[in-house]
Amino acid sequence: MVEMHGWITLKETYRVADDEDMERVLDEIRKEIRRLVYPALQIKVCNGQDFIEFSLYTNHMSKAVRDLLAFFEKVGRAAEGSYGLLYIHNDEDDQGYNEFVVHRLARGRVAIFRDAYLSPLIPTVEDEDDLG
Repeated sequence: MVEMHGWITLKETYRVADDEDMERVLDEIRKEIRRLVYPALQIKVCNGQDFIEFSLYTNHMSKAVRDLLAFFEKVGRAAEGSYGLLYIHNDEDDQGYNEFVVHRLARGRVAIFRDAYLSPLIPTVEDEDDLG
């Protein structure tokens, strides 16, 4: 199974600027959202701040997972001031089956890190399968 949880705070730029064109940026991101298979993705607003949050559970590394990973990067290109985290656990990954991987979006770029909080999944979150 693939488990994915993420959030993005949407900002046009990380530079100090008075002439931000956030509506243009949001329109570009909305166009990308309409291209996705994942139906629940939407831009939300809280206290004047635009953001996106999502979770996905799927049996295998599916098109929806790959599309969300690509979307995370596209948001960085469209709105370089945006930042967020995307946590993924893929139990079919030969080398990473026992850990979460963290994708960090900051300054328009996505970097990938090993998770230090929930990994290794066994024994941090689950017990070893000793039913064998």
